[in-house]
Amino acid sequence: MDVLLQDLSRAISAYPDSLSCFVSIILVVGYLILLPLAKFFYRRSHSTDKAENVSGSVLDKKYTHIPWWVSFVPLPLMLLAVNFSLLFFWLPSTDRGKTMMVKYLLYKGSFGGIIISSDFSRRLYTYFFSPGSQLFLGILFVLFVAWYVHDKIAAKYAAIRRLELDGYFFLYPAIIIITMFHIFPVFYSLALSMHRASAMDMFKNFVFIQHYKDLMSDRTFWISLRNTAWFAFGSVPLTIGCSLFIAVLLNRKIRGLSFYRTIYFLPVITSVAAISLVWRWIYHPQRGVLNQLLQYVGLADSSNPMNWLYDPRGIFGLIVNWFASLTGGGEGIVGAILYLPHEAFVWIGQLMAADPYGVLCGPSVAITAVIVMSVWKGLGYNVIIFLAGLQNIPNDLYDAARIDGAGVYSQFRNITWPLLSPTTYFVLIMSTIASFQVFAQIFMLYAGNATDGSRVVVYYLFEKGFQTFNFGYASALAYILFLIIFSMTYIQRRFIGSKVHYD
Repeated sequence: MDVLLQDLSRAISAYPDSLSCFVSIILVVGYLILLPLAKFFYRRSHSTDKAENVSGSVLDKKYTHIPWWVSFVPLPLMLLAVNFSLLFFWLPSTDRGKTMMVKYLLYKGSFGGIIISSDFSRRLYTYFFSPGSQLFLGILFVLFVAWYVHDKIAAKYAAIRRLELDGYFFLYPAIIIITMFHIFPVFYSLALSMHRASAMDMFKNFVFIQHYKDLMSDRTFWISLRNTAWFAFGSVPLTIGCSLFIAVLLNRKIRGLSFYRTIYFLPVITSVAAISLVWRWIYHPQRGVLNQLLQYVGLADSSNPMNWLYDPRGIFGLIVNWFASLTGGGEGIVGAILYLPHEAFVWIGQLMAADPYGVLCGPSVAITAVIVMSVWKGLGYNVIIFLAGLQNIPNDLYDAARIDGAGVYSQFRNITWPLLSPTTYFVLIMSTIASFQVFAQIFMLYAGNATDGSRVVVYYLFEKGFQTFNFGYASALAYILFLIIFSMTYIQRRFIGSKVHYD
C-alpha cells in the first residue's frame, strides 16, 4: 500500500507542471472571462421578439434563459477530456505498485473478508491496465456523465427537454467502435509522433517536433516519397484511361458481355499474395515470361536480362541513354546530322545523373513494374464504376447527336466525357488516395526486402514501426503522409471539383 500511495503522490505532485493542468487552468479562466460576454451577446442577438405587458415593462417571451451550451455545463466534460490521460491512463510507476493497487481494489470490493486467488487477480490486473479496457471504461464514464447532466438539467431548461438522448444510446456501440479504432488512434499517433517511443516504452522521451525535423533530412524518406509520387502519377492516369476505354467497349451490346465483365473483375477479387507470385514469375530475370518475350522479338539481350523488380535505374534516363546510343557513332552527312541530337541526349543524361534524388530520371524500373501490376489488379473495379456511370447517360442524347451528324469522337467529347465527370472525379480521388497508400503489392512482391528503387512511404513506415520498433518516428511519418494526401485531395476538390457536371 505504501508503494501505491508513493506512486499516487508522485503523480499528483507532477500534475501542476503537466500540460493537462495548464490547459485546465486556461479553460477555467477562459470560461470565467468569456462566458459573461457570450451570455450578453447571445441575449442581445436573440432579444428581437419582445412584447409589452399591461404594466408597460418589456418581457422577452422566447429567451428568458440561455441554452445549456452557453453555460458552465460543458466545462466538466471539457476538463474530463483534457485530463483524460491522467484519469484513465495513469499507472503506478512500478509493477509492484500496480499489483498492490489491484489487490487493494479487490480487497475492498470483496468486503474485506474474501480471499481472491492470485490467478483471478492476475487476470483482472491484465484487463484493467490494458489500453483497450481503459479506453472503453473511459468512454462509458463520459457517456454516463453526459446522460446524468442531461437528465438533471432537462427539468430546468425547456430546450434540453426537447433533446431526446435515448435514441442516441442505440448508436453508442457503433460510436464506441469508431472512437476506439478510428478517432482515438489519430490522436494517439499524434502523441506518439512527439515522443521517442520504443517497443518497451511507448512514451519514453518527449521530443516535440524533432522527428519531423529528422524526416526533412532523411534521404531514405525522400527516396520513398519520390517512388510514391511516381507510382501515383503513373498508376492513376493509366488506371483511369484503361478503365474508361474498356468500360466504353463493354457498354456496347456484344455477345458474351457478362463473360467479359467477369474476366476483367477477376483480378480484383483475387488475393494479392497469389497475384504477387504470378507477377514475380513474370518479372523473373532468367525464367520470366516478360524477358523471354522481349528476347524473342529482339528487344533484349539474353546475356544481360532485365532485373525488373530490383533495377533502380529511371525509365526516363534509360530512354535518353538509348537515344544517345542510337544517334552516336555515324559518319558522313547522316552521322553529322545525327550527332546534334546525340549531344543533346548526352547533356540531358548528365543532367539526370547529377540529380541527387533521381527525380529527373523518372520512375525506377522496379516502380514501373509495380505500376503495371497494380493497374492490372485494380482495373476491374474502376471498369464497373465507369460502366455504372455510362449506363446513367440517356441514349436520347446520342440519338440526337447522330441525327445532327456527330461522329464517335464528337459524341464522346461533348456527351460522354462531360456527363461522366462525376464518375471520373470519384475514381480520380479514390485512386489518388489508394496510390499514396500502396503497401501490399510492394510487401508481397519483395517478400519484405524492398530496396531504394522500390521502397514507398508506407513500406518505409512499416520498416520503422514494425522492424526497428521506432514508433515515434513511424507516427511522424504517418502524419506527413496524411498531410500529403489531404493536400492532394484538397487541390483536386478545389480545382477539379468545380468543373464536374452533376446535371
